[in-house]
Amino acid sequence: MLNQETIDTLQRLLRLYSGLSIDRFRAHPNGCVWVVMEITDQLTVARLAQWASDAVVDFFILPEGEGERLSPERIRYQLRAEPAADESEPELRVVTLCVCLAEDLWNLGLLERNEVDRLRSAWGF
Repeated sequence: MLNQETIDTLQRLLRLYSGLSIDRFRAHPNGCVWVVMEITDQLTVARLAQWASDAVVDFFILPEGEGERLSPERIRYQLRAEPAADESEPELRVVTLCVCLAEDLWNLGLLERNEVDRLRSAWGF
């Protein structure tokens, strides 16, 4: 079961990335999470794509608008974590994504090591 602390932590970690703002966030206790973001920093896009892949979380590009209304400012990105039907720990993909993000943010100097260790310990990593 996906708990509120993990949901809050995911939002907090995402907001630490350069150029990222969360437009919509939905989470369900069954382990499903959908996050729609505006990201203006292409390195942040690359980082999230890497960590989503490692955590087996879908990462989509959502163009908003068409024709002349298309512009980089109208592009949104979506993280979508949905547990596999046979997973005994439905929150595992979200937790794995959080661990990847925490380690990356530590490497970037945006999160203290003791915070990363505390999170990992709380999740059993």
